[in-house]
Formats: sequence, structure tokens, C-alpha cells
Amino acid sequence: MELKNCDQKIDNRLLVIFIIMIIALGGAIEGFNSHSLRFNNLWNLIIPVISIYYLYVVRIKLGSILPLIVALVIVLIWQIALYYKFDGYNVLAGRIYDVLFAFIIIRTLGIKKFFFYIETSVVKLTRISLFLWIIIVILPSIRDLLSLYSLPIYSVNTCGGTWGFWGFASKLREGEGVIIRNIGFAWEPGRFSSILVITFLIHLFRNRFMLFKKNFWVLLLGILSTQSTTGYLTFGVCLYGLFMNNNGKRYKKALSYGILGGFIGLFLLAPFMLDKIKYVFSEESFIQQGAANWFIEQGKVYVPQRWEGLYLEFMNIQDSPWIGYGDDKSYSYVRNVLFPKLDIRLSNGLLQIIAMMGIPLGLLLYFCLYKSSIYISNLYNVKGRLLIFIAVCTINISYNFFLEPIFVAITLYCLFRPKSDRIYIQSNIINSGRRFEC
Repeated sequence: MELKNCDQKIDNRLLVIFIIMIIALGGAIEGFNSHSLRFNNLWNLIIPVISIYYLYVVRIKLGSILPLIVALVIVLIWQIALYYKFDGYNVLAGRIYDVLFAFIIIRTLGIKKFFFYIETSVVKLTRISLFLWIIIVILPSIRDLLSLYSLPIYSVNTCGGTWGFWGFASKLREGEGVIIRNIGFAWEPGRFSSILVITFLIHLFRNRFMLFKKNFWVLLLGILSTQSTTGYLTFGVCLYGLFMNNNGKRYKKALSYGILGGFIGLFLLAPFMLDKIKYVFSEESFIQQGAANWFIEQGKVYVPQRWEGLYLEFMNIQDSPWIGYGDDKSYSYVRNVLFPKLDIRLSNGLLQIIAMMGIPLGLLLYFCLYKSSIYISNLYNVKGRLLIFIAVCTINISYNFFLEPIFVAITLYCLFRPKSDRIYIQSNIINSGRRFEC
């Protein structure tokens, strides 16, 4: 029995929605991101209300939404606890929306169609970014002209201009490489690269780790154009998956990895990349009091590097281990006590998610991602049950993607996966490896 392949049918309305969500995930436009809903006006209640109404219209059986109810209750209890601990804490409706979005998107599409629309959306935006990035590289002087027509930018330090679907980086800074980096639809190259490399892993899952299929080169060139340490590091997870799943002839395997390895090594082992890696993971990247005072006097934002971010978030966990500091970082120990006058933006997601939600909920989220990674690998019948888990954790070394709706859907897949996905897994067992296409 075979079902039609997802690639044969595209719902253009759904594709537009996914493209908008991907642009919001990039976060390049000031004030336009995918997780900023608060209970501070009626406008922000529209999406949650529509989501609840949708559940009524499709008439999902009560028993089938029990995991959703449990998840929503847990989120509400956490938000209420934060409200009482921090007087005046602004409850974030976005957390409720994240759970509802994950439930609806997984139950209606399933993970295979969900992955298909993610890959299709990212590839379309990446094609645009590569074409325009090449023009910027050849004609760097046009950046000044384009910047005059830019939409409001989230980060002027890294982004020179953006229109949401595409943007260009600020001028090449010392130690950043030979050519300007590609930021695509994101506010900086590292974030763009993180989204691309997860999409590349999704592409490999969908093609059962067969190389050079449709979209392969677009995603690979997009990753390389970012010159991002985070993206390249996470790409290693993809290479590991390729080694585990390549069952072809030896000469084909050697040729494939030779081409791929040489391509990556050319960029990864370049002197500017090695210097950047050494700096990011050295003690020299830690902020000193004198530097902190300078940032305060200049009114500039300070973003800690990897090791420093881990250390500071560990201090936040020690201060509030059970329920964390929530979504408002001004309630964190680092912002409220250690650097009360400094606009410091912690971005290391590995510990930040635990610092924000507390140890119990943070570890529960990690466990859900672990289980979802196993279920997804079983669904695609690929080797490497923890590939998605490791890849998502790796990009969260530099950013906190855990609470982005798309990543919430992947994380909570183990709770919300549709019955068809469970039947698929059982069918593989009963029929000794017989596979059904999405």
C-alpha cells in the first residue's frame, strides 16, 4: 500500500502561512517575531481564540485532546506561579498559543507534511537570499542605497537592512572573513544558519539520507554562505547521520563524502573561522566590569558569548531553580541583581530554557524532545534516533529556539502525534520493514 507523495500536492495558502512563520522565526524585523503574545490587549487574544474555536469546529474527541489539556494546565500553573512570585509579572499568552499551535499543526498535518512545508518554505526563501547575496558580494556599494528603504531592524549591529523575506548584513567587520556573510531572512548569519541546518537535516530525513536530491545544493550553499560557527558545528550532526545511514557501494560512499567533506573543510578550517572559534570559547570573551560600564554609558546592548552565557544562566538557575524567571529577563538574577543597569541579552538556550522555566519543566521539555527525536527517526526508518535531539540542542548553544512555535511542535510531537503516525510505526513492525509514503 502506498499513499501519494507529499511533493505532488502543495496547498499554496498553507505554504504562505509557513513562509510567514519562517520569516517571523528569523526575527529580522523589529517587533515581528513568533512568540510575543501577551495578555495586555484584546488584539493579542485573537490567535488563541481562533485556535480554540478550530478545535471545536473539527470536533476532535475529548479523549484525543487529553495531552493538550495536560500541557495547557501545566503552562497555566507555571505562568500563575510566576505572576505571584514576581509582583506585576506580565502573563505571556504566547506560551499558550505555542502549545495550541503544536497540537493543531501536528494533528492536522502530521510530522511528514509539517516537515515538507518547512523545507519548501525555507528553500524558497534561501534561493532568494543566495541570488541577492551574490549581487551584494559583487556590488557591495549598493548596500548603502538599499538600507534607506529597509524596514525597522531588530539588530543594527548585525543587520544592515531587511524586508523580512531577505536582508543583508552590516559591513564586514574585522575577523569575520573575506566576504560579507549571508543573513537571509534572519537578523544575523548564525540564526539564519541554524534554521538552514535543521532544515537540511529534515531534508536528509525526508530523502532517507540519500545525497544530492532536490533542494540539497540550495540548502548546503545557504549554510556555507553564512560562515557561521553554530551552523557548521550543527552540520557535523548531519554528517554523522550520513555516515550512519549510507548503505551504498564503497566507491559511491567515498566520492560523496569526499566532495562534501572537502566543501565543508574549505570553509570550516579557514583561518578566520578558527580564530572566531577560539575567541568564542575563551575566557577573553567574558565581560569585565570596565566593559560593562562602557556598555551602560553608551546605552548599548550586550550579548554574552557561549561559555559566558552558560555561566550566567547557571547563576539564574541557582537563584530560582523551581519555576525560573519566566519570559521577562528583567526578573532574572543576572539582570536584576548582577547587572541592574546593563541591557544584557542572554541567548544561550541550552541552560536558558531551564533558567526560564525552572528545573522540573526544563528537564521535562528536554525529555519530550528526546522522545520526539526517537519517534521521528522510527517514522522515517532511519538510523540515529537522537539526531534531531542533538541538532536542536546544538543550535541552542547560541540561540534559544526551544520556545519558538515551530520547534515547540517538534518537541511536543511525542505528545500530540496523530494516530496515523502510530499506525505507521506499527505497520513497519508487523510487515517487517514495509514502508508507506506520506
